[in-house]
This record gives sequence, structure tokens and C-alpha cells, in this order.
Amino acid sequence: MDIGRMTMRRAFMRIAFGVTLLFTGGMATPLCAADYALDTGDKLHIAVHDWPDLTGEFNVTATGTIFLPMIGEIPVKGFTASQVATKIATELQQRQKLNDLPSATTEIIQFRPFYVLGDVQSPGSFPFQPGLTVMQAVSVAGGYYRLVDVASLRLERDAIAAKGDIDVLQTRMKQLQARQIRLSAEQSGAKELVFPSEWMKEDSSSPERRLVAEEQAIFTTNNDSFAQRKATFDRFHEIYEGEVTSIKQQIESERQQYRSVQDELTSVTSLVAQGLTQKPRKQSLERTLAQVSGNIQGFNTLVLQAQQNISQTEQAKLDLLVQRSERINRDTQLTRAEIDSTKAKIETARRLVYEAQIATPESISHTSKARFLVAKQGQGEPTEVSAGTTLQPGDVLNVERTYAGPPPAEAVLNQPSTRESAQN
Repeated sequence: MDIGRMTMRRAFMRIAFGVTLLFTGGMATPLCAADYALDTGDKLHIAVHDWPDLTGEFNVTATGTIFLPMIGEIPVKGFTASQVATKIATELQQRQKLNDLPSATTEIIQFRPFYVLGDVQSPGSFPFQPGLTVMQAVSVAGGYYRLVDVASLRLERDAIAAKGDIDVLQTRMKQLQARQIRLSAEQSGAKELVFPSEWMKEDSSSPERRLVAEEQAIFTTNNDSFAQRKATFDRFHEIYEGEVTSIKQQIESERQQYRSVQDELTSVTSLVAQGLTQKPRKQSLERTLAQVSGNIQGFNTLVLQAQQNISQTEQAKLDLLVQRSERINRDTQLTRAEIDSTKAKIETARRLVYEAQIATPESISHTSKARFLVAKQGQGEPTEVSAGTTLQPGDVLNVERTYAGPPPAEAVLNQPSTRESAQN
């Protein structure tokens, strides 16, 4: 085998190795609602592997688009976050004329607001959070507006706010539990995720099933990305091993030729000494012998280089395994710490509810049942819903209540709550 051809082949393998790593996606960490349609007011975090200029936070404009460097304006209204990531990767591939599709991720970091009107303490617009229910929205708006005495108003408002806090914290607890299930499966090398059976019995549009879908998507993406990168290292290892075998065969062939030429040179040297042949014949054999010896040395160098490539490939694969393990361990520790913190917050909120309800057993009789009306963004008449109904970004919640009892003093509105006093 010609040394020049072997060198060119080795250089080509290095280039191919670099390109494969460039366009292999990293571990996916972003959390987004799989079926959430983007619209004006949403804020996205976009990350494109190895394209830092395209990584950052972007707001959806009034025209339903985002503007990215090197790509330009991209319509995102009505699309999901995963669809936007695909659009970005496709546009970048086409505009930059890339051979492979880049790895892009999109995460919703801020939803467009929802609105609360009617009989609440602080009507207005508020930042949306996934899984938000009508009762939680009332809590965010400061609770019900109550025409009762100062003490009753303050304590019942605390109870409502604490109940809303409990709902929010319990939703967060489920998110953390779902993440913990995924991390545990990644750490143990499990092939699939096993969620609580009661979650799987819920409707497909329920918050629990959305959590299952989101964590399953992240689990699949992480595993596929890891498997692809590991397979790349294994493939290059196999190629370099084949190269070593091939070069060693060439070395053996050159050694056989070396021995043959050396034997012939010995015979010719004897004949020259006897004057039976000319010296040029001997000199030609000596040059051939030197050339073959140089070829053997060159092939030995190529073997060492190929073996070094094998060592580097194995080290890169080991680094990949270590990085994956470190990520899983770090995320697991953070998740456990947040679970413990959330449990403590839930317990504190439950104590506040208990104290407020025991302190004001008569306050329940002062009001009748609340009525909730929700107007969807871009739709017509509002629809009556229950307290547990899940809201969407852009929804307008109107709270209606009837009152019994004497009108409050103006000072009622200015009284601090027990929760505010406790915080101070």
C-alpha cells in the first residue's frame, strides 16, 4: 500500500470524525408543553448546538414571529415548541447549506398572560404557569373579594391563598416526581419509564399525562443522542482497527521483499568479488533494499498513529459516559433537594389553611357559591366552568359572587393579611 494514500485516508477519517461530532445533538434538557400552540406574548429560549449566535431568548412578536440571526423572521404562531425547533434546524440547514440537520431545542420560558376580572382582590393580568386551575388563578389575583368584617376577610383570604399555594405546590411536586422517575431510569439504564398507575388512568389532556409525555420525550431524546454518539465512537474504533490490520499485512509483505532482496544482494556481492558481474547490479539491489526498509519504517509509523487514534476514540467514549453520569447525578441531587423544599412548603401552607379555617368557622356563611366564566382568546361568549378547570394562556376569567351580611368598612381593604404579617 502506498504511504501517501494511507496518509490521505487517515486525514479523511479525522475530518469525518469531527463532522459527526459537530452535528450530533446533545442531551436534551428543555421542558415544554408538547401540544401548546405559541402566540404573541410567549417568550422562548432557543439553543442550537455549536451555533452560539442562535442561542438565546426570543419574544413572539405581535405578528406571531421571531427573528433569528442568520435565518431572519420565522412564523411561530400556532406551532408547538418542538415544531419551532424543527423549523429552525431546517431553515439553518438550507440557508447555510449544511449536509446534516443541526440539533436545535426550544423551551417556553414565559407564557403569555391570563386575566382575572370580577370579585377578586386584585383583578388584572398575570403570568401564566402550566397546569394553572381556576382556583389557583383566583389565589394569584389575591383571593375572593369579601364583604365581611376585617378579621374574617383577612383570615379567609389567607385560607384561599394558602389553598391556591397548595395546589401550585402539589403540581410542582408532580413535575419533580416525574423528573425523578426519568432520572432514575436514565441512571439504571432502563428501557422505559414507569409512572404511577393513577397518572396513566387520567385523561390524555390532564396535567399528569402531559407530564408523562414531556418526560418520555426527554428520556427518548437523551437516550437516542447518547446511543448515536457512542455508536459513532464504536464505528471509528472498528475502522482504525481495520486500518492497523491492513498496514500490518503490508509490513509483512515488505519484510518478505526485504529478505528476498537481501539474499539476492548477498549472491551478487560474491559474484562482484569474483569479477563475474558488474558493480551497478549490486548498487541497484542496495538502493532497493534501502527503499524497502524505509517503507517498513513508514508503515510502522502509520500503525502507531492508528493505535493512537484508537486510544483517543476510547478516551472520548469514556468522557461521554462520565459526562452523562455526572449530569444525571447532578440533576438527581437538585431534584431531591427541591422535592424536600416543596414538601416543607406544602406542610406550611396546610397549617395556614387549618389555622384560618378553625379561626373563622362562621365566615363560610357570609357568601354563596362562586360562579366562574372563562372567555377563550379569539372566541365569542364566555363559558361557565368549575373551580378545578385548567386555564390556558390568554384566557379571561370572570369571577362572580353574591354577598350576604353588612357592607364592610373602608378600612377592610387596607388590612394586612396574617400571611403578610408572618412574612414581615
